[in-house]
Amino acid sequence: MPPKKPTPPSTYLRLKHARTTILLLASPITPLSTLVADLLSALQERYPHGLPILTTTTRRDPVTSRAAGVSGTGDAEDEDEDGEGDDEMEVVVVETLTPLPKSVEEIELAVPNDAYDPAAGWREIDWAEEGGEGMKGVGVAEGGVVAFRVRGEEGWGVEWPRYDEEEEEVEEGEGMEMEEEGGGEMEVVVGKGKGREE
Repeated sequence: MPPKKPTPPSTYLRLKHARTTILLLASPITPLSTLVADLLSALQERYPHGLPILTTTTRRDPVTSRAAGVSGTGDAEDEDEDGEGDDEMEVVVVETLTPLPKSVEEIELAVPNDAYDPAAGWREIDWAEEGGEGMKGVGVAEGGVVAFRVRGEEGWGVEWPRYDEEEEEVEEGEGMEMEEEGGGEMEVVVGKGKGREE
């Protein structure tokens, strides 16, 4: 019996569109055309009505503001004791659907200019002309991010998770005290975890 030809190990890729992330398991040398076909199949199965895009806006709520007696004129009576206005704000979340592409030719891909800095932008890749080296050939490693969009969409629009600054800021030596059963105190130090700054 002839020896079996070894198959390349599988890896995963994160394909992102706005707030949507699709994880695909593939070999690093799987042709991009195959990955795009797998992506379209996953999109058709998971989002048959279209890709969701959430947009959020904040606006002053006139109903709540009137009920609270806020006139919105900017007068001194609109400000409370600490000089801040009493304007009530509401967050409006609107979901729109981007129609799914009808064929793989309508899907465009891009890789980050800097894998460690999402703000550095995206570089479009021509997956139809790729030479068969797959994601490895365009420099995407395991767990790498690839943006996708439907032909005709503006920009790449990938949204990254954001964390409130208050949650990230931890004062040095900040902790909380907890009572132990024996009546002693135990200090728990809150930090940023692995690689935290001292």
